[in-house]
Amino acid sequence: MISHIAYLSTQSFILNDSDLESLLQHARTSNALLGLTGILIHLDGHFIQFIEGDKPALDQIYKKITTDPRHFDLKILSEGSSTKRCFGAWDMYYKKLTNTQLDTLGASEKKKSYDHLKPLSAQAAEEVPALQLLHNFVEALS
Repeated sequence: MISHIAYLSTQSFILNDSDLESLLQHARTSNALLGLTGILIHLDGHFIQFIEGDKPALDQIYKKITTDPRHFDLKILSEGSSTKRCFGAWDMYYKKLTNTQLDTLGASEKKKSYDHLKPLSAQAAEEVPALQLLHNFVEALS
C-alpha cells in the first residue's frame, strides 16, 4: 500500500521566487531519496500539498514539514493509503498561482494549464479523497 497525506498551510512570510526555487529543489531531492512523490500548489500565501510514498518515509518528511518556519496553521485534509501512486511521475510537481492570475487567465488558458492533472485526479479521486479536492480545484479553473 502507498500512504499519503494532504494538507493546507499558510505562508509565514513573503517568499520570493528564489526562496521558492530553493524550497522546491530541496523538496525534490529529499523526495527522490525517500521515494516520495506529490504535488505542491502555492496560491496567494497558502500551500496545498499532497505527498505519497512508504509510510515511514512519509512520516519522516511530514515531521520536517510541521516544523518548517516558512508556514504555519497546517491542516490535514486527508491521510490514508491506496493501492497505487497518483503522482508517480513527479517527485514534486509545483504550480504557483495568484488570485490575480486566476482572475485574468482566460477559460481556455486555465483549462490548458491544468489538463494534465484532470485525468490523473479524476481516475484516483474515488480511492484517495484528497484528490477529489484537487480535482474540484482543477475543475473550477476550467
